[in-house]
Amino acid sequence: SKKYEIYHKQKVLGVGSFGKALLVKCESDASLAVIKQIDISRMSKDEEKQALLEAKIMQPLCHRNIIGFREVYKTKSKKL
Repeated sequence: SKKYEIYHKQKVLGVGSFGKALLVKCESDASLAVIKQIDISRMSKDEEKQALLEAKIMQPLCHRNIIGFREVYKTKSKKL
């Protein structure tokens, strides 16, 4: 099974209608990252699949406005 990074929340950077952006510190190397957390608990199964697919599509992208994309995962509390 894939091992995911462990993140420690530093602060909330912003909140929107679908979720929030969190500044986090990565446990493995103490680097800072931003997590975009989306609440999928009120989504239909199809909407949930679509949101996960869109996130996975972003992973390999290389664009000047995207610094880097590490991973995507779904939590037990229905957050993406």
